[in-house]
Amino acid sequence: MDFIAAEKYVTEQKEKIISLLIDYAMTDTILFWSEDEVLNKLQKQQWQPMIDKFNEAASTDFKMTYGLSISPENEKNKSILQKYIDSFNKKELSALYAASASMKSVFLGLLLAKKKINASEAFKSAFLEELHQNSLWGEEKEAVAKREQVKTDLLEIEEYLQNG
Repeated sequence: MDFIAAEKYVTEQKEKIISLLIDYAMTDTILFWSEDEVLNKLQKQQWQPMIDKFNEAASTDFKMTYGLSISPENEKNKSILQKYIDSFNKKELSALYAASASMKSVFLGLLLAKKKINASEAFKSAFLEELHQNSLWGEEKEAVAKREQVKTDLLEIEEYLQNG
């Protein structure tokens, strides 16, 4: 990953990127839980601690929901989250942006960028549902390759954050 280019991009496009991240956070994967008993238990075990860590780090009060409706309660967190992300330095914002794009989760990206979780924890949470489905139905070669690329990306982001 070219982090020098990423830092330049986030510096030049900071307001736009933060706005995108805030909007994306409202629909973050780890906020939408399944009613399937087995998957729901896994989500409680793995995702609730991530939501709690996120809320603590960002001074927000995001809540999970069932189904696909955005919780109206979560909307009130937008301005708080914007101020928090706006305080990130270019390295943290670059890491947040890259990790969020890789995992499709601002929550996990933020926790990784702020070193509240490591790359392995982020990866495990990002692919919780997919790995659960794989245990039931098997894996596709393309999906495995995609996950391996994301794992590599997250390890690079973690290393980038630790060096400097």
